[in-house]
Amino acid sequence: MGCCNSELRRQKYLHITQKVRESIERNNARGLKEFIHMTDTNSKSSESSMIDEPIITIKGISLNALAYALYLGKADVFKHLCSKMGASIQEMCSLLERQKINALEFICQKGHTEILECFLPYYLSMNKETVIVQEESITINFNTNQAMETPQLITYTAIHMACEQGHINLISYVYNYFKTSPYCPYQLDIDFQDDFTGENCALISCRNGNYAMMKFLNESCHANFRVLNKRNENAIQVAAAGSKKKPTAAFLECFSYLTENIGIDITYMHEETLLLLEDRNLIKYVEKQLQNRGINVTKTQIEKRNKIVKPHIPKTLEELKLDREFEDNFDLRKCLENEDRARQSMMSSINPLDSNIETPFMSTNEFSPQG
Repeated sequence: MGCCNSELRRQKYLHITQKVRESIERNNARGLKEFIHMTDTNSKSSESSMIDEPIITIKGISLNALAYALYLGKADVFKHLCSKMGASIQEMCSLLERQKINALEFICQKGHTEILECFLPYYLSMNKETVIVQEESITINFNTNQAMETPQLITYTAIHMACEQGHINLISYVYNYFKTSPYCPYQLDIDFQDDFTGENCALISCRNGNYAMMKFLNESCHANFRVLNKRNENAIQVAAAGSKKKPTAAFLECFSYLTENIGIDITYMHEETLLLLEDRNLIKYVEKQLQNRGINVTKTQIEKRNKIVKPHIPKTLEELKLDREFEDNFDLRKCLENEDRARQSMMSSINPLDSNIETPFMSTNEFSPQG
């Protein structure tokens, strides 16, 4: 009897979780109402405990209902689970953190602005600001065929990830949220410089050649484009380095905007800038801008000046002696005569009239007819 009840409860639980998954996948908040009627008790505690339990595993990562809605980017269901179903954001974060996944980073990386609206008050209430250190973190990645088993050193903040992915709407929401606030957590501060690279959102947009993001950050968010990274490179050198990794026509527009609209000094480390550049149009643009500022130099001239020349190393007496012995013993005419005799000997050994000689190579166009 006990076994039967246990099996019935298990079947009921599987049926419930299947219904919850289907509702989340359809972003159908109304479909979740059935969950209430299928619980063993109508108590809120029972509903909460069950709704916070893992309901699916994707490539080794366990997700409860909230985490699954987050993964799929289903904002309506995410909000409904929190406000109406008693699902716990704290339980979701704890579940993900045990698997070394940061919920805020994932939200920003995927550009889930509506989910961030629901999640941000909870994040701020937790007040988990700590000293910035490099930590081993694992980003949630469901695009690979393997679970994320190898730790990756992550130094980018959540807002840096949003900028990297080009999520202007999310950055706009964050900026406006904290625009009048005296405090903004470093994870969401667009001017915060990465502890490893020294890049802020402005420099990240330059490296990616994202003109729309650059323009938005400058004109709407008043981001700081005048900082230097850890290599003492300004925005122009960062853009130049980025243009080598993924050359696109947009970089010319970015260079023009940085120089003529924002006013970044193009003469700063200009030789390094030209050495970094490979695109012909970018090289011409920088050379012309430098000429307008009284610096008449070209990339070719800089490359010749900095060309690495192999130094002349005089030969030792022993090496000179070996060279002379080789020259004395080397008779070009004799070598040619020996080669000619060898060729004639080889040709004469092949008798084209001998039908018993098998040709070592056969044309791929020839075949022996059957029958």
